[in-house]
Amino acid sequence: MFSTLSLCTDRDILAVEFLMTSDFNGAHSWEKVMRLSSKAPYALTIVTLAVVAIPITAYWSRSNVTNASGQNHRSLKDEVLTPFNAAPEDLDPVKKQKRVEKNKRFNKSARAFTLEEQEPDEYSGTLLESEPPALPLSSDLIIVGRVEKRQPYLSDNMTVVYTEVSIKPEQILKNESPLALIENQSLIVTREGGAVKVPSGKRFRYFVAHLGLPKVGHQYVLFLQRETEQDCKLVSAYELLDGKTLPLEDLGDREPYASLTETQFLTLLREKIAATAPKGKE
Repeated sequence: MFSTLSLCTDRDILAVEFLMTSDFNGAHSWEKVMRLSSKAPYALTIVTLAVVAIPITAYWSRSNVTNASGQNHRSLKDEVLTPFNAAPEDLDPVKKQKRVEKNKRFNKSARAFTLEEQEPDEYSGTLLESEPPALPLSSDLIIVGRVEKRQPYLSDNMTVVYTEVSIKPEQILKNESPLALIENQSLIVTREGGAVKVPSGKRFRYFVAHLGLPKVGHQYVLFLQRETEQDCKLVSAYELLDGKTLPLEDLGDREPYASLTETQFLTLLREKIAATAPKGKE
C-alpha cells in the first residue's frame, strides 16, 4: 500500500521518494532520493511504501532547505550547481582504471533516480545522513589552502555528481595521515555534489543539502579525511575572505565561528588542535 504526505516548503524541493529494501533476514532499510526543480511549484511530496510506519518528520527536518544559520544558503547552492565542462577521458590505462574505480565508489543504489532522467530545469540531490561537526578536530588533515582547480565527475551508474578540488596547501595545521604534504604542492580533495556539462551539451546537476563547494582562486581552512592512498574527503571548510570567516556548510552550529575574524578563527583553531594533540606532538 502507498501513502502520500504533502508539505509546503519555501524553496525548491519537488519530491522525495523513500524506497524500501530488505536483506535476507527481513530487516528493512530506506533509501532517499530527491528530485528537485528550480521552476516547479514549491511543494514537497513524500511517497512511502507503507509496510511499517517510519518517522517521516525526522527525514523532513533534515531536508528542510531553509537557511539554518541565516547566512548564504542560496549562494552556496548556486555555486554547487554551476556547471563545469566534463574532464577529457584519460588515455593512460592505469589512470583510467583508477577513475573507473573512483566513479563506482560514488554509485547510489540501482533504484535511485538517475541523472539521465533530469529535465533541463531540474537538479537531483540527497539529504545529509549526518551533519559534520563545526570543527572536526579528529580529521586526518587540517590545512589552509587555495583552490587551483575544480573538476566534477559522474558516478559510474550516473546517480551522483562528485567534485574533485585541487588545493595548494599554504599552511599545514595538522597532519596525522601517511601523506607527506609539502606546502605549495597540490592535493586532490573530493566532495559529493556538483554540476557537469558533457560534450553533448547536457548538464547533470547534483546537490547535497547544506554542503557547498570551494571556489577556484579562493582560500579556505579545510578539514580532510583520508579515504584511499591518494584521496581525501572534504569533511568541512571555512573560507577566509577579506579578513572574515565564512562557513562552507549551511548549518546553524557554524554561526559562532562566522562571527570571528580570520585571525581570531585561526588562533582559536590552533589552540584547539594543540589541546587535542597526543602528548609529545603539540
